[in-house]
Amino acid sequence: MKRSVIQIANSTSLVSLPIKWCKAYGVKKGDEVEVSIEGTRVIITTDRGIVTQKAEFSYSDYGILGPRLLYALYKRGVDEIMVHFDGVDVLTQIQEAIRKESVGYEIIKQGPTSCVIKSVTSETDAFETLMKRTLSVLETMATTTLQQLRSNNFSHLKSTAFLEETNNRFTTLMRRHLNKKGYTDASSLGSMYVIVEQLEKIADEYKYICAYFYSQSPTKMKIGDDLLIMLEKVNTLLTLFMEAMNKLQPEKITIIGNTRKDVVDTYYKRVLKPLRPEEIVLLHSIITIAQQIFCLIGPLFIVHAGKLTTRQIENL
Repeated sequence: MKRSVIQIANSTSLVSLPIKWCKAYGVKKGDEVEVSIEGTRVIITTDRGIVTQKAEFSYSDYGILGPRLLYALYKRGVDEIMVHFDGVDVLTQIQEAIRKESVGYEIIKQGPTSCVIKSVTSETDAFETLMKRTLSVLETMATTTLQQLRSNNFSHLKSTAFLEETNNRFTTLMRRHLNKKGYTDASSLGSMYVIVEQLEKIADEYKYICAYFYSQSPTKMKIGDDLLIMLEKVNTLLTLFMEAMNKLQPEKITIIGNTRKDVVDTYYKRVLKPLRPEEIVLLHSIITIAQQIFCLIGPLFIVHAGKLTTRQIENL
């Protein structure tokens, strides 16, 4: 949208704020906003979240995807939802869905065919804090998975798999934060959202490894040392990415690229050799995680782009 600049005296130029934005964030006369300058852009932000958003839907209309719609509304920043349903069994599914991933959502009203879900807490944790917790959980999943597979002791893999639910709660809350409050660098919001989504998918893949192996008998499983070395390299990719989140170091980014290429080359050679069923499962997850981590580099570059000097960009 275009706005005309109003001149007051000789030193002050004014531009009116869009009323739709002011209403969405509850900005009114006398409130303070943050004004920052990025090249030709002047960015105005507020620390207020979007005013209460409400939604209503019939759970049965979406079948097994009902929980996913609840999660989507949560991520969007909706604060109150009227859900219509059929039967107490469906209500139990709704309760389980909000328990697993929607931090702060509670059922505040409940009837035989409907309930009202409302956000009863304010998301006070800073985005950076949530990111650190997410990466810490993910690193624990990666390390423990490798240790248990190497020792051929799968008993702890079940508890490791449950860490994926913790990861889901953090990544879901981060996406709600981004949709509701934005990101410190507005031009990087989309890229940061992609990073968060990808971190959830990586945790899913480690969970799949754990779930498969803890359901099997260790005495019947045999994993080649070469596959465990591949998994170790993939875990190294994750560690390097975590370090790059804090500071983009060209040498470490280069190692990520080279290590990923090595994993892919090894994968193509390994699939041509005889594989046991458990090795097929593990090999699939290894190459998937390697690709998922590598695909984080593009959005990571965008997030860090504003911090890079010309010389740093040339070094990349």
